[in-house]
Amino acid sequence: MAAVIKASWLPMVIIALAQIQLGFNVNALTISMGAIVEDLQVPPAMVGTALVVYSLAVAGLVMLGAKIGRMIGSRLAFQIGIAAQAAAMAVMALAFNAELMLLAQAIAGIAAALAVPAFVVMIANYYHAAQQEQSLGLLGAAQASSSALAFLVVGFMSMVVSWRWAFAMLVVVGAIIVILSFRLEVIEPRKGIRIDWLGAILAA
Repeated sequence: MAAVIKASWLPMVIIALAQIQLGFNVNALTISMGAIVEDLQVPPAMVGTALVVYSLAVAGLVMLGAKIGRMIGSRLAFQIGIAAQAAAMAVMALAFNAELMLLAQAIAGIAAALAVPAFVVMIANYYHAAQQEQSLGLLGAAQASSSALAFLVVGFMSMVVSWRWAFAMLVVVGAIIVILSFRLEVIEPRKGIRIDWLGAILAA
């Protein structure tokens, strides 16, 4: 019986880091709500609105993001999504009013809608059989671990320095993920993919 050749776990590490980055943002908003309310002089409901803006952007655009990923290649879609997420976190860290906070979360939601579908395609492309199943399990674990990490890190930073540093940290994490992602195999775009922009807008 031929030995089963296992693929490198580096792609999964990069994908898991990206999943943690996306989840960390949402949890950080909730955990640092009090500090954000005090700093920006906004009602707590405004932070809740930022969460809704993020969620609506993801839910409304994820199908479009998946199609764009097939059109340009999932690795490139992943890189653009994570880079945009990092840019959104920079806006969030520097936000001085509610409008910038909402803008940051809107950008973050759009970025997630592009990156998340790429996760699954990349796992399917880089792993097979048992490794693929393990990778999907690790992806779920990464999402769950982002809550615990956010609780510890954001709680500490909010007390010691500022809630802004938690989001600034995500800029650095995003940059590292994008740099590491260039070590991944390119996933070629699928030919003949066309986007019905009117349908995508109506679906959103």
